[in-house]
Amino acid sequence: MRITPTLVLLVGLSCASEKGLTIYNKPPAVTIFDPFDGESFENGTTVAFSARIGDDSDPVETLTRVWKSDRHDLSAAEVVLQADGTTTMTTGVLAPGEHEITILVVDSDGEESMDSVRIQMVEPADDADLDADADADADGGDPLIDQDGDGFAETVDCNDLDSQVYPGAEEFPYDDIDQDCDGEDLTDQDGDGYDAQVVGGDDCDDLDGTIHPGAMEVCDGEDNDCDLTVDEPDASGCSTWWEDADDDGYGSSITACLCGPSGDFTADNNDDCLDTDPDVNPEHTSFETLPRSDGGWDWDCNGVVEEQWTDVGSCSGTLFCDVTFGWLGAIPDCGVSRGWVIGCSGGTCDESTDPRVQGCR
Repeated sequence: MRITPTLVLLVGLSCASEKGLTIYNKPPAVTIFDPFDGESFENGTTVAFSARIGDDSDPVETLTRVWKSDRHDLSAAEVVLQADGTTTMTTGVLAPGEHEITILVVDSDGEESMDSVRIQMVEPADDADLDADADADADGGDPLIDQDGDGFAETVDCNDLDSQVYPGAEEFPYDDIDQDCDGEDLTDQDGDGYDAQVVGGDDCDDLDGTIHPGAMEVCDGEDNDCDLTVDEPDASGCSTWWEDADDDGYGSSITACLCGPSGDFTADNNDDCLDTDPDVNPEHTSFETLPRSDGGWDWDCNGVVEEQWTDVGSCSGTLFCDVTFGWLGAIPDCGVSRGWVIGCSGGTCDESTDPRVQGCR
């Protein structure tokens, strides 16, 4: 069984009003490349197991590495790590029979990956032609050398010292190794024509052929065009949002087509008639004696200026006065102070007033 996580750098930005770059940590990469699955060794042989490891954020020397056997304690085995990420475990304790050897790699965030290989420890067998090559030389021809024992002679094997490299082998991306001998390493897994960022290319998601520079941005939570922003304005599938600069829940006439509310564009309506004053909106119910910040009086945005008091007051009669409560004289304009009839005085039936300011909304 071989588990090989791909090192892909995913870069994305949220669609919140304050956008930030987010780097997603991936599990380490680990591949046992020597020996190959099913390879046999003579009993008593010291066997060296080699693997390549790497991580998208941690240096290889900081990765935790644990070699395990399904039958033996490998704590005394010799383990070496090279600067290029190649680690080797050498042991001579393997008993006759089948063994599964596993390496577990853990990064600083606790992300882990593992790879396993099965080998056989067998009794020595006679070599029919004594040259340990890739054929039995039954026809007496020149031996075809197969130094890594992968079944492909050096005449067709592009690296006859690595049993994981041969024509048709599984290609592991981004390791600068041509495992399948097609002449190049795999750097474009999704086949969209763009190399992955991990190898210096421009593809921010090399596992999705719809994501690459120049792709159509779609409202899907992905950076489809690899421009370091996610779901930018006017992306496919966007909807209309109105600017609510004063954060009162009501928008102005200014719109943007967005994948969701962002920045000041958070209102689903354009019912605000003054988007610079949070007190001016359709929910305003009180009457005000001072105008809005722009000089207007329509505080509830219904298109009509409503006066708080519209009654006209007076006193009538001679000995016995009848009083009508209201403004003395005429209805004043919004914010204007005038007398309000509160009663009649003396036998002359003169109006008694208190000052009052006309409120409006």
